[in-house]
Amino acid sequence: MTTQAPTDIAGQLLASDLDGTLVFHHHINSADKTALNSWRQRGATLAIATGRSLNLTRDLLHQQHLDVDYLVMCSGAVVTDAHYTPIYTQPLDTDIAQDILNFIRQWPQVAACGTFLDTRDSILFSNVGPGHSTELFDLYAAEGTGRIGENIITGLPLWLPSNEQHPSAEGYGIDDLHAALNQRYGDAIDVHKNLDFLDIAPPGCTKAKGLDRVIETLPTPPTLTRTIGDNYNDIPMHQWADHSASLTHSPEDVKKHTDVVVDSVADYVTPLLGA
Repeated sequence: MTTQAPTDIAGQLLASDLDGTLVFHHHINSADKTALNSWRQRGATLAIATGRSLNLTRDLLHQQHLDVDYLVMCSGAVVTDAHYTPIYTQPLDTDIAQDILNFIRQWPQVAACGTFLDTRDSILFSNVGPGHSTELFDLYAAEGTGRIGENIITGLPLWLPSNEQHPSAEGYGIDDLHAALNQRYGDAIDVHKNLDFLDIAPPGCTKAKGLDRVIETLPTPPTLTRTIGDNYNDIPMHQWADHSASLTHSPEDVKKHTDVVVDSVADYVTPLLGA
């Protein structure tokens, strides 16, 4: 149930997703940025919880001039403080990552990106034909130095585009691959669905567990935990939080796991700030 906004938010923790929640077309709008800056100025803690890599998260927040207190990245495999100093890292097993890469080569219309700790992220494989595009894929394409076995890999984002003009082949959609990966690898990986991406993370990695690791570093526990996120990979942190918000464009299965549905980050945060 929705609770009345407290007059004092000092001591609370808010974790926000990035893409589709706070970031649209590589941009954070001014209203959302102002609300989050005010949140921190009132003595509350701001964390980012994202499937993005350390590289892409750091680049984005630097470009958008947004300061935060903690970051949970790669769906919980990488947790850092505000200066990107690691609090926790869990690499993906190299042999498993290579096997996944080999396995998906039989799949039509899929691209695999590698996220790395010690170098820039890269596209590792793609058989995606013309007629498809994604902003995140373009970011990986612009980098391209990381390699499995040579660098520390923290995740494998898999892109499975589909649209009305170019639908997925029957039996080869995103849910089919999700099920196939779970059957093949079981507890050896975690797979997080995010629209037309499957984010493969090391076992036991979720945004919620990453936020637990953030709390372990705080001098005192938060007085209240809040989350805002638009997609399926945000559900674990919504279930973890004391109070949660999804977006009006979120899938219905996500909305039902949150306390409120809002139009934007500012729409959720501004009323909490009080007068």
